[in-house]
Amino acid sequence: MGVDSAQLEIQRGCLYEQENRNPSKAYLSFWWLTISMIFIVLTITGAGMVQTYMERLMGLDYVAVKTTCNLWFWILRAIFGFGFGFGFLIGVGSLSRTTSRWGRSRCLL
Repeated sequence: MGVDSAQLEIQRGCLYEQENRNPSKAYLSFWWLTISMIFIVLTITGAGMVQTYMERLMGLDYVAVKTTCNLWFWILRAIFGFGFGFGFLIGVGSLSRTTSRWGRSRCLL
């Protein structure tokens, strides 16, 4: 969604024959989506590393580790998930604004 919407927004000048285009919302959407996904992956990776450390090196059982750490990692994933949703909504709004304002394309693709 992020790369495609940014690319559509940038090439909108050709597609809709418009001179004054502003792809800033597409770039904003792309970076919100990208950064949020990176931090979601890092959070899940960190959760796995902490769980492995606590189970194997500290000798705790699975249930004790899950009750200790599960809440914090879900909170972090939820925060970055809201960031991803925010970027997605910016992208959808940018694309819907593009198609509703300029109508159908005159270029044949």
